[in-house]
Amino acid sequence: MKKTAFILILLAGLIVPLACTNSTPTGPLATYNITATFTNTPTPTNTFTPTPTNWAGYTSTPTPGLGTNTATPSFTGTPKNTSTNTFTPTFTFTITPTASSPTPGNGSAWNTNAPPNGLAYDGAATIYVAEGVEGQMGGLIQMFNTSGVTISAPITTYDGTHTFGQPDGVAYYGGNIYVVDQVNNSVYEINPSPVSLVGSPLTTWNSTGGSAPSSFSGPEGIAVDTNGNVYIADTGNDYVEVFNSSLSTTPVTEFGGSGSFNNPSAVAVDGSGNIYVADASNPQTSNNQRVQIFTSSYVLSRQFSIGANSDIYGITLNGGNIYLADSGTGQVEEYSPSGVFLTSGLGISPANSPSPDGLAFMGSNLLVADYSNDQLYLVTP
Repeated sequence: MKKTAFILILLAGLIVPLACTNSTPTGPLATYNITATFTNTPTPTNTFTPTPTNWAGYTSTPTPGLGTNTATPSFTGTPKNTSTNTFTPTFTFTITPTASSPTPGNGSAWNTNAPPNGLAYDGAATIYVAEGVEGQMGGLIQMFNTSGVTISAPITTYDGTHTFGQPDGVAYYGGNIYVVDQVNNSVYEINPSPVSLVGSPLTTWNSTGGSAPSSFSGPEGIAVDTNGNVYIADTGNDYVEVFNSSLSTTPVTEFGGSGSFNNPSAVAVDGSGNIYVADASNPQTSNNQRVQIFTSSYVLSRQFSIGANSDIYGITLNGGNIYLADSGTGQVEEYSPSGVFLTSGLGISPANSPSPDGLAFMGSNLLVADYSNDQLYLVTP
């Protein structure tokens, strides 16, 4: 994705904009601060004095013959492959950084106790990570603060006694977390401190009839809207089920079914109640390979196709755009509201054979769960 930032610079007695055009970011958990001094003389020189973290290999090229000018800009951003910046009307310089690629366990990312699946942010201080090996018992919920420091011991039981199977998705609402357990075919509402189960595990319910199921089959995705309604991507049943915040056995609605979905794996809801379903899990068995968007009345409003090799396990929204964690391609991909592909990569290092899974925004920063490397990456798209 390309974007332009404008910084007002006092240059030769004028307020002059600095335009920065940046390409694909690389490297996780990175906020880089740069302070540079630029001097251009009739015998052109261009000094670049950076004070970055983990960046090296800068090159800069002046535009000659523009007299003597000095400016000291500073900005904060995630690492970029190339940054081309223009001072008007003085000179143009190009920065080509080399960012160190993350490797598992090197401290450049947040390390998790087990392969991370879903993510949830409470909007203030805590990130909840659903962790566990696919198809196996013994998963957990790990908690981090916004600086990547673990908070207390992980949650290993949903009620203080019974262990999780594989917590595949997690969502936050009203002080509690909602966890979808793929192995136990259950959904739990949990008070995280002290750990206690709210109500009972949701495993069966009163079906709305027709082909709608009355129990889960390998559910993977979960989301909660602003009213507390809980949305479950019930992968094996090819349905999305909606329950109230108390996880009543009388569902709000169920929609989908064979012909509508094929292995839906992730779900998200925007502030207007529109529902985004990643209908693109397991490309070996699914030919849908698309994202479907439904209105708050559960009516399909639009859909768009994604790559044939896509295997989506996470979906999140920010600024109207749609972000997909694509394990099939090892990338995080961004789409416009209408489904136009914008960019991919978003902080994932291909050298590490990543498997992006859960996604969550913390302000303008995107947190990415990398299942293959037991790490979380924080990037700015």
